[in-house]
Amino acid sequence: MYYTAVQPTPGRPEKIFENNSINDYTAIGLAIADSPDGPFIRAKNNPILEISSDSLDFDSYRIDDAAVLVKSNKIYLYYKGRSKVYGSKGARFTKMGVAMANEPEGPFVKHSEPLIEKGHEVLIWQQNGGVASLASLSKSIYFAKDGLHFVSAQDNLVNFPMAPGLYRPHLEDGNVANEVPGWGISMVQGKGFAYLLRYEMN
Repeated sequence: MYYTAVQPTPGRPEKIFENNSINDYTAIGLAIADSPDGPFIRAKNNPILEISSDSLDFDSYRIDDAAVLVKSNKIYLYYKGRSKVYGSKGARFTKMGVAMANEPEGPFVKHSEPLIEKGHEVLIWQQNGGVASLASLSKSIYFAKDGLHFVSAQDNLVNFPMAPGLYRPHLEDGNVANEVPGWGISMVQGKGFAYLLRYEMN
């Protein structure tokens, strides 16, 4: 189970995570279990993916939203990144990146450049021998035959899910399912409320 990892905001004795845009960094951790029901134990080399040490990089402040795909015997860990450069406005400049490893526990090596310039969530699925991705910030679906070099395949989407998760039973080699996944859950958020919503995809 890959998950977003946070620490208490530095300098807060009550160990609160403020979710600020200055020093509340995030990373991706890994926990392992013999069953989906757990119990889960954190991997020894946590976190397995951390922010860039170069403040100008697209993932120098936040790394989260892990989505994993097994392709050509490698683990492709797609994630979204935010840069320190944009401060409190960083969410609108979120980009999608990927890191690769030979084993689920890593070590992961980041691809040198972001894959999608406007990709607030990480929503991927296999299609036509490649990888497709929905990016809500650009209202587009992207496609990459190699899983790395994405180009726009459909723009100006309407009625698309926000912050979506996706039922993806066919992300691993050897699974013969190859249809576009049909459903998932997304988040609806407003002032003082938030809830999950099932959506259909066709």
